[in-house]
Amino acid sequence: MALTRRGALATMAAAGAASVTPASATSAGGSFRDSAVAARQSGGPAFRVEWDQVVGGEYGWHCPAIAPSGDGGVVALCNLLADAESSMATKLVEVTPSGELETIGTLGNPGYERRQYWYWDVEPGVNGGYVIAGYERQYSPYGSLTEVVPQIVHIGDGGEVQWASPVEGTPTTFQTARPTTVVAVGNRYVLASADYEGGVGTALAAYEPDGSRRWNRGYDTSLESGAKPVQLRRTADGVVLLAVRGFDDGQPTEPVLARLADDGTVADRVIPVVESDRMPHGFAVRDGRYLVVGAAPGDGGDSGWAMELPGFAATADWQGSNDAFGAGLTGAAGTVAGGGWVFAGQTGDGYGQVVGASDLSAPSLARTFDTASTYADVVPAGDGSAYVAGSTGSGAESQLVVTRVSTALDPDAVSTSVAPTTVAPGEAASLSIDVEGYDADLLSANWTVDGSPVASGFSGQTSFEETGEYTLVATITTEDDRSVSVEQTVTVGEDDGSSDGDGGGGMPGFGVVIGLLGLAGAAGLRSRRDD
Repeated sequence: MALTRRGALATMAAAGAASVTPASATSAGGSFRDSAVAARQSGGPAFRVEWDQVVGGEYGWHCPAIAPSGDGGVVALCNLLADAESSMATKLVEVTPSGELETIGTLGNPGYERRQYWYWDVEPGVNGGYVIAGYERQYSPYGSLTEVVPQIVHIGDGGEVQWASPVEGTPTTFQTARPTTVVAVGNRYVLASADYEGGVGTALAAYEPDGSRRWNRGYDTSLESGAKPVQLRRTADGVVLLAVRGFDDGQPTEPVLARLADDGTVADRVIPVVESDRMPHGFAVRDGRYLVVGAAPGDGGDSGWAMELPGFAATADWQGSNDAFGAGLTGAAGTVAGGGWVFAGQTGDGYGQVVGASDLSAPSLARTFDTASTYADVVPAGDGSAYVAGSTGSGAESQLVVTRVSTALDPDAVSTSVAPTTVAPGEAASLSIDVEGYDADLLSANWTVDGSPVASGFSGQTSFEETGEYTLVATITTEDDRSVSVEQTVTVGEDDGSSDGDGGGGMPGFGVVIGLLGLAGAAGLRSRRDD
């Protein structure tokens, strides 16, 4: 099981709003194959597509999952296909906020045909790097399957395998596991597996940061013994598992949300009542609210649905759902602006679709590729954007597709304070900016007066030598030049010893919004998983 460092960098070039043509990139281990993808888009400015990246190589790229990279980008997990049923290696690829690509490493050797690699989920590591979950298959020289190795693998930031641990079923579920979804929580990893043979049931396991197994258990009837795992997420309610039940009893297939205790037992669950089949494929959580998305089989192909729950409790609101989406949805992520959501999937006629909505009944963005494709996963970034990823094409011709969707920065999430607000000439005033719901490491902050900079960063000081009233403008900016500004007023008077030292009566807080600036690159497309 060799992991090789195959660095490759691809930089996007500008493109029009209807298509994207990324620049080509090569690496020591081969070349990326790029292509243009056209798309149809409708909706207002609340959600904007910044860019698409489509890239492949000598083999097909089947890419089922992405994870945050920690610097505002994502890491994509891709299985390299010789054909639709043979994955010869697994690749981890980092995608930066500007759309550049770099291969972290490749697990396996595409030239060795007797070993196949199928990994299904990726998660940032507890102590750096990434963990991936899936299985490997070994074949004899005559082509017969000799071994299935389910496992969780930790890959360092430099691309090396640091450990690999086996994943097992349980006596109450199945013997051979198919690791499906993994999440890092605290100082451990929690992993859910389905039956490799395709039967029903769910097995859970927890692993220490060094790969040793903490516990392993099969689900009992507290979850529904026939439920299959779909997705794990870390939430303010704890680790929550989305599963699907209804395979053996003639009832409609329907979602189950289960909150897990530290030992893997089911602490609580929510099961909606549905009148027809609803196959869940993903969920997102924000501010205690849950969004579950999926597909419902129909004569004309799968139709998409999305259900929002205001908290982890069975309420009438859970029944509220929008079945009008033209795509079977597979992934979802919460956004910051307006409490909205980004979700995606595949239309009934086989095209990838991205949807953005603050109100499920009236999505503000609907964008569909004109090429056979599907989106498989969505993750939020900490700067009010989200990444949507999957594959376009099929088999050995498939390619990774990543789309970055952004929202305007939310002015209500920005507060500023100046203390004191009345100073003497030369006396320093302290400046501070707070942003709620954003990762400050992905934002920059600057203070100006009449367009001239006076301070930078989320905290600082400034002073004025002349008396008068000064308007301080605080501007928060993302790496892709989305920005929002608020203003505060400072009065500089004669030094009579009466300066307001408590920052305006102790009431620092929201400044006055003076505008949403920029959305650079969002007017056109540029080529190139929690609470």
